[in-house]
Amino acid sequence: MTLSRQAQFLQWIRWAILGAVGLLGLLLTLWVNQSLQDVEQDRLMQRFQRAAQAHAARTIDQILQPVENLTTLQRLFGSVDQVDWSAFRKFAEPMLGQPGVRTYN
Repeated sequence: MTLSRQAQFLQWIRWAILGAVGLLGLLLTLWVNQSLQDVEQDRLMQRFQRAAQAHAARTIDQILQPVENLTTLQRLFGSVDQVDWSAFRKFAEPMLGQPGVRTYN
């Protein structure tokens, strides 16, 4: 090989190494970017699941509250022979002020 051909070959090798390092850097950047996006997607999914679970728990509580009130009212009527209007009103008035299933919906 002549000196000119050897210099051209070395320059070609340098450019090939530079291109390979650049390509490796680009691939590494893309991989890190994809990993960060996956982590952010997981975080958003967890946040959504927590919010959905909290909303479901509130909805279930709102639906079960009237049932619990009716069970308590049934126990009141079962515990005594007669319930006068004032006792019933005093007992049931807080229940009527609570939002029911229809109000919640």
